Amino acid sequence: MRLAILGNPDSWYAQDVRRAAADRHEVVALPFSEIQAALGMRPDAPPSAIPNEPPRPHSPAGTHSLSNLPTNSLINSSISTAECRLDHFDAVLVRTMPPGSLEQVVFRMDTLARLEAAGVLVVNSP
Repeated sequence: MRLAILGNPDSWYAQDVRRAAADRHEVVALPFSEIQAALGMRPDAPPSAIPNEPPRPHSPAGTHSLSNLPTNSLINSSISTAECRLDHFDAVLVRTMPPGSLEQVVFRMDTLARLEAAGVLVVNSP
């Protein structure tokens, strides 16, 4: 089993989980500050799926207009750190989330929800 710990990699809990799982599982401890997300077209998407013009960010009514974006089946997204993709783990153990700006906290929470939606077991989920 591959287990990711999101929290302080040098903490006592990360060391204890590594010790307990050392013989049978792969454990990687990662800080929240290194999480990144990427979004783009899948490499196998046909050229006709790429919009000819960029999407308009706002319609006249002030709502977002995403009508000329390709369907979700053609979009490739990933959640990762510099070391690895988080959706390649069997489980992600969430420990203490560090303080941050509103945008940072919302990004972290959305990332955890996306991992769950992708079928990754998120322990101590938001």
